[in-house]
Amino acid sequence: MKAKKFDLMGPVLVPALYAVFLLLAGISFLLGLTPTKPSLLGFLFILISTPFYFAGMKAANKVYGKKVALLTPKLLILLSVIFYTFVVQGVFHPGLPVSALFAGLAGLLTYYLLSKWKTSNKSLDRIPYYFLLSGIAFILLTIYDVGAIPLFEGAVRYALLDNVYWGLGYVLYFIGYMLLLPQIKTGKSLFALIFVSSLLFILMAFRTELLVILIAGIASGYYRQKLSLKSVLAGFASALALIIILGYIFMPLLSPVEILLYRAGTTYVVFDEIAQESGLGGIEHGALSFKGDPRFYVGKMLLGLHRNITSTLLGPPVIDFGLAGAAVFMFLLAFILQLSRKSIASKSLVLQPFYPILLAYSVVWIETGLDQLDLVFFVAFFTAYLLVTSKK
Repeated sequence: MKAKKFDLMGPVLVPALYAVFLLLAGISFLLGLTPTKPSLLGFLFILISTPFYFAGMKAANKVYGKKVALLTPKLLILLSVIFYTFVVQGVFHPGLPVSALFAGLAGLLTYYLLSKWKTSNKSLDRIPYYFLLSGIAFILLTIYDVGAIPLFEGAVRYALLDNVYWGLGYVLYFIGYMLLLPQIKTGKSLFALIFVSSLLFILMAFRTELLVILIAGIASGYYRQKLSLKSVLAGFASALALIIILGYIFMPLLSPVEILLYRAGTTYVVFDEIAQESGLGGIEHGALSFKGDPRFYVGKMLLGLHRNITSTLLGPPVIDFGLAGAAVFMFLLAFILQLSRKSIASKSLVLQPFYPILLAYSVVWIETGLDQLDLVFFVAFFTAYLLVTSKK
């Protein structure tokens, strides 16, 4: 893949779309679609933390390609295993020993596969299909376990959020999808892969996963010159239409456009309340990721209900560490995104597939807030990057 001079889908896309999101929220306030109007504190948090995003991009440009100590990738994997031991326990509750065993095996396997791929520097051939088929198998197990297809039985969607089959299914499928995208030879094949994958996640009635599929596919096609600028814009229009349609299916109380504005407005109101509660230092001080889905934590924190509530890109880091958390998060997000974007043109094949899916998650988080399970792709990329740049 080649990075373009005019980078329509570069890391700057994230703050640009964040600004669009804030504009939609502002329109919803003007139209009176939200029950309450926020203070300016949330906007102030965003305004202060955004320059750190661009600082992260600049820092990535300066350090890209520089050698790191040989033990650095191993240390990252060790820290990730410790982190995900508590994440798995917090989300799925299998018991701490089982969580540690699962996280440890996943970490070792990730490190082994990335190390092998780095040294062989060969295309993966059939490996993406193994991940895709494994993901589909677990998604089918999910449907069997909950007893219905979520699109036709909306109530079962919430049962998926702590369903281990669903967690494994979508992560495995996305790994296969990410690895397969660079192997696609024609625009028609790319469209077919995006269409089939989108259909699968439409049936699961989750906008987040659907949008990741669409945005990652569009970004991959754009950088590999399989999609024209016109096709990219049409893809974004399709993604917006799907958001509106799915929103209307599950909330047919307003017009489709009003639902889009309403969601933007209420999500921003949630973030503003989080900013007021968290202040400069935060509430959880790093423990949020170990308490299950962050969106359920927000529902309990603000409403006292076991309900999934989105809180924008900065919601979770502000809950943990307040304004300081927002600034650090924006810096790190931009740093990783810029490293992965520059790696598109890398000679190392192990680094090339990551950017489209990292960008896709970052864009989706603008509304939903980050999910600690989605962070595995960021950890995997940074591990691969450190492996490639480590001193021999």
